[in-house]
Amino acid sequence: MLDFGEKSLMLIAPSGCVIDCESGWDGFHLDGGERQDAICVIRGFTIQGADVGIRCGTLSGPRIQNCTLIRNSEAGVACDSYTMVAPVIENCTLAQNRMYGLIAHVSPYLHLPPKVVNSIIWDNASNSIHWAGLPPMVTNSCIQGGWEGNQGGNIDSNPLLAARSGRLTAASPCIDAGLLNGLPSDRDGEARVLICTGRVSSVDMGSDEFVDSDVDGMADAWEREHFGDLNCDGTSDADGDTLTDRQEYENDTHPTNEDSDGDGLSDGKELLVNTDPWNRDTDGDGLWDSIDPDPLD
Repeated sequence: MLDFGEKSLMLIAPSGCVIDCESGWDGFHLDGGERQDAICVIRGFTIQGADVGIRCGTLSGPRIQNCTLIRNSEAGVACDSYTMVAPVIENCTLAQNRMYGLIAHVSPYLHLPPKVVNSIIWDNASNSIHWAGLPPMVTNSCIQGGWEGNQGGNIDSNPLLAARSGRLTAASPCIDAGLLNGLPSDRDGEARVLICTGRVSSVDMGSDEFVDSDVDGMADAWEREHFGDLNCDGTSDADGDTLTDRQEYENDTHPTNEDSDGDGLSDGKELLVNTDPWNRDTDGDGLWDSIDPDPLD
């Protein structure tokens, strides 16, 4: 739990920083102390496996930027009923959480609602946004189930995220669909507005700006992470698991390891039979998928 004691604070993650709470506690729990003119920024974190990725308690109104809040048990972001300083969620991806993307409980009389800008809230098990009191102000965001009112620019289209990381894929409707808001870079430190393949891009929705300078369908940052350069064109199969490198990007499997979870089944085989290539025991029965006669039951 962080109490800012009326001080400004910036928490900025290094590129690639992932906080895995391993099914317990909150990623960040902010509890009070800021003045309305204090600056609290949380930027660039991927938080998974928490109860709530970022919980905003009494008087906590941070600016949450370029964060990927994914596969948490309760919500990506939660604001409690005593929030008097409105959090601002900018260019974030809240996805695959086991209940909600955003929980926003605020008084309709005395308090301000959270603001959501240029963000993606998708594929959460319950509602995208669970609110009481004042509804959040949502603009230029991709919201599953849609969002009416406010200042427009919202879409309700599958963002076509890579399977686990929250990165955009090449056909995503969130590319160039955001609003210029002053954030200079994305979660990888890549420019939000750039000249790429002869055109000037605009801001993408979500934590990831899809930068693909060689137009091979794979994000440059991902290519450099796994291959060290941009020499791959997406059509090869570097690890021999029957998936092309581009398919590895889209499915978030490891492009240089044929068996991402080490269960004895190749990634291509797992996707063919619908088991999870990042989970050795897809159905949770104590048997690895490679030896389970029915790995889906």
